[in-house]
Amino acid sequence: MRRTTIPALASALALVAALGVSAPAAAASAEPAYPNVIAREKVDVDGDGVKDAVTVTQPKRLRYTIEVKTAAGERSSVTVRGNVYERYRVSPVKWAAKMDGVKGYELIVELFERATIVRYYVLTWRDGELVKQMAPHPRPEWDKYLWRVGGALTDSFPVTRGYKFYTSNDNIYIVSYKAVKNGDAYGLVTAKSSWSSARNEWVRYWVMDSDISKAQADRHPQIFEGAKIKLG
Repeated sequence: MRRTTIPALASALALVAALGVSAPAAAASAEPAYPNVIAREKVDVDGDGVKDAVTVTQPKRLRYTIEVKTAAGERSSVTVRGNVYERYRVSPVKWAAKMDGVKGYELIVELFERATIVRYYVLTWRDGELVKQMAPHPRPEWDKYLWRVGGALTDSFPVTRGYKFYTSNDNIYIVSYKAVKNGDAYGLVTAKSSWSSARNEWVRYWVMDSDISKAQADRHPQIFEGAKIKLG
């Protein structure tokens, strides 16, 4: 079995602080000008073996547009909403990874929802367009494209989530975790999914729903781990 890893949630948070982007104290309180270009990268997104131009812009506050211009001249973009320490112009596109069996790299977008929660979107090239890849089950009911990591297991926010990726015999699998607090009881849903080229999505083939203790819930893996780093 071959494993490759990206930083866990704590490391991802540390990565933002470690980027070393500085600004004068007076400028820190100033509202940035919109739109602005935050980052430019070169990644083979469409899978033709030639690196494509990836541009990240911020059209307005809490909005980020990721545009791909392929080597063949095709253009497509996706806009996401979230917080990425915008006053320091940090790009939300952290990594590129080969997450499914289709040629080309997926772009991994990282956004901060609150102190303990990170939101990920996986962008992929399909039929000449940059689109969001559907998240595996269990996933948030309100957004089928949202890979949500973290949480606190409190009465006000009783859910935490995490994902681990691994490869076996050149096939890619995801283990998804969802821990839930219900009063004084705790539960854990663990699901395994594999990529289906026929359905163009992650297909769940095994799931286990179990009661766990608070100590086990506190050890629940709140991570996004296993995809290969290319950016960030």
